[in-house]
Amino acid sequence: MGFGDLLSLIFRKKTDQSAKVYNFGNYLSSSPAINVYEASVVRACIHTIAEEASKMILKSVKIKDGIVTTNKDSINDLLMGKPNELMILKDMLYWTAYRLEMKSNAYWYPEYRIYKYANGEEYVKLESIYPINTDSEDMVFDEKTKKYYLVFTIVNGSTYNIPYDEVIHFRKHFGDNYYFGNESRTDLLKKLKIYDQVTTLMPRALEASMQLKGILSAKSQMGETALQKFKEEFESNLKKGEGAFGVLGVDGKFDPLNTTSQIVDEKILDHLEKVALMNFGVSMKILTGDATENEWQSLYQKNIEPFKIAIEQAATHVLFNQRERQFGNQIKVYDKLVNHLSMKTKLEIIKLMGPNNYISRAEQRELIGYEADGGPDKVSLNYVSQDQADKYQVDKNSTNNEEDNDGSE
Repeated sequence: MGFGDLLSLIFRKKTDQSAKVYNFGNYLSSSPAINVYEASVVRACIHTIAEEASKMILKSVKIKDGIVTTNKDSINDLLMGKPNELMILKDMLYWTAYRLEMKSNAYWYPEYRIYKYANGEEYVKLESIYPINTDSEDMVFDEKTKKYYLVFTIVNGSTYNIPYDEVIHFRKHFGDNYYFGNESRTDLLKKLKIYDQVTTLMPRALEASMQLKGILSAKSQMGETALQKFKEEFESNLKKGEGAFGVLGVDGKFDPLNTTSQIVDEKILDHLEKVALMNFGVSMKILTGDATENEWQSLYQKNIEPFKIAIEQAATHVLFNQRERQFGNQIKVYDKLVNHLSMKTKLEIIKLMGPNNYISRAEQRELIGYEADGGPDKVSLNYVSQDQADKYQVDKNSTNNEEDNDGSE
């Protein structure tokens, strides 16, 4: 069973057959993406973004009075294992980030199952989270229910309408369109066409310049068969000889042609590549593995951090109801594995945050690539908990007063 078939089975439960009641006056279609993704430099940029985004860790947590505790729920069961039958979390994050760059929109659909007990009570459990692989999507508004619906045409050609508040929707390049992210890459497409033409014609020109070396002519009257034999004899002598001269057995002449291949200025190619790199916020040094910490930080701030915030806000709203959110339940994203910090910076973090017990011994070791060793957490005695500060000060003052009164009579 393919991925599209799995989605068909899921969405069939949600399909509203009375779609005619929708007011299509509010109908708005997302624009089809311009295909600029065949260029290798573009694919390399998107892969880098998606690979970094896939390193994020998602958790269902509860935050109360500033204290974060991990929930023991079906959400974490999925996030720590496989969100759906075909993907681990890394796969789903990679696929989603890749699609965001491709189409500026990505969707997750949480599938629930209702369990009924003998006493009539019901228990709703999150079974899976599927990314939706759509060919197109539209937004409609139902005047009867006063709710928005997304109409998906998925890859197998089927069309389904889903209540918008049941879909986790991520948008990029959002602003020109009220409902969907939408990025026109027309200018990039023009530049990439030029880049493709240049890189395609260069090897052809070079190959052509290497093929035609000169004109071989025979001064005597020969038939076609004799001329062919004359040519083969000349080529054979060239291949046998160690120099650049050939010996002819008949009266003939070889006139060399001065052919030179035209090489495109490297600055032009660099400019065309930089247009694509600037569009995706990925530097050439990142692609070649020579990036500085600041360049990684730039990639993180432009591509990873916005995606992180979108996941936290969109997933929290859909996966928790209003009452659960009021009690502090939310989806939290941790990005400590995203490669934007140098070893020097990581050690500085440990130096500053370790003594305050902001990060545990295990987290410190993990930050620099070592496994947890089970050792005890240690804190500096130069710091004291805020709730103990008054007691510490009172005890200190009492001690000082006793010392001052001792032997004063």
